[in-house]
Amino acid sequence: MTTAHPVRGRALGPGQAGTGNARVSNSDRRRRRGTSGHGNIGWLFLTPSLIGVLIFIVVPLLWSLVLSVMNWQLGGAATFVGFDNYARLFQDEGFRTAALNTTVYVAAFVPAVVILSLAMAAWIAAQKRQKPIFRILYFLPFATPIVANMIVWKLMLTPGGLFSGLAGSGAPNFLGTGSWAMTSLIVVSVWQSLGYNMLILGAAIDAVPESQLEAAEIDGAGALTRFRAIVLPMISPSLFFVVIITTIHAFQVFAQAYVLTGGGPGEATMTVVMFIFQKAFTELDFGYASAAGWVLFFVIIIFTAIQGLVQRRNVNYDS
Repeated sequence: MTTAHPVRGRALGPGQAGTGNARVSNSDRRRRRGTSGHGNIGWLFLTPSLIGVLIFIVVPLLWSLVLSVMNWQLGGAATFVGFDNYARLFQDEGFRTAALNTTVYVAAFVPAVVILSLAMAAWIAAQKRQKPIFRILYFLPFATPIVANMIVWKLMLTPGGLFSGLAGSGAPNFLGTGSWAMTSLIVVSVWQSLGYNMLILGAAIDAVPESQLEAAEIDGAGALTRFRAIVLPMISPSLFFVVIITTIHAFQVFAQAYVLTGGGPGEATMTVVMFIFQKAFTELDFGYASAAGWVLFFVIIIFTAIQGLVQRRNVNYDS
């Protein structure tokens, strides 16, 4: 009686029936050992980065959570206070002002950046020969340091600066009046952030198949109709990413306000992150500052989750 070889398909004698299985098993074992070895090498290369993440992100994050339920000032003894720091926050007029200012900033900044960067990306995508030049020019503000940009804008917006000189004696005090200071902060921040979003959305628009746009044009669809019915659905994943990242960065605004206005005049441009910075590094109340940081963290998580639910209906992942 003969049996077929399970791999090569040739007939084997009765004494050879198990040899093929043994060969296959040995081959599988060698392959698995090789795959396991590659996995170990990968973890070896990842180890320095994982150590950095553990030391500089995970440990400080957990330590700040512990501090948020403690009353601890630098150089003093730490005492457990439970949720007293969180209760203090919602009774603190300064924190409420900072939260309101941050909300106003986010509500104005995010739509302005997303809409303007989308319009700019669509316009640059239509420029065939000058497209790389325009992208480089509009990306430069994002590539340059925020502090340097804010110092230049501060010099231009202060009384006696460029804008005051152009507007004459009737020029408003852009950084010395509450409403103008917040408006100036939003405008300058939009200018700073446009390039990054424009680059992402521009790459997504370039990936839209020309054949679909040409077919729609042949069917009589105008430019706006093609953009609304074809381009927007196809770039919706990139658009959703831009909205999420822009919202997170807006809630964390710090350097722009700190350099441009210092949170003033009064507390007109005081943001939540500036409030945390002031409590931690000026008043050295690290427990209270940690509680404020965790409140901001949960607010960002909630907004991100809401946007994640919205994207299920409005984001198209089909190619």
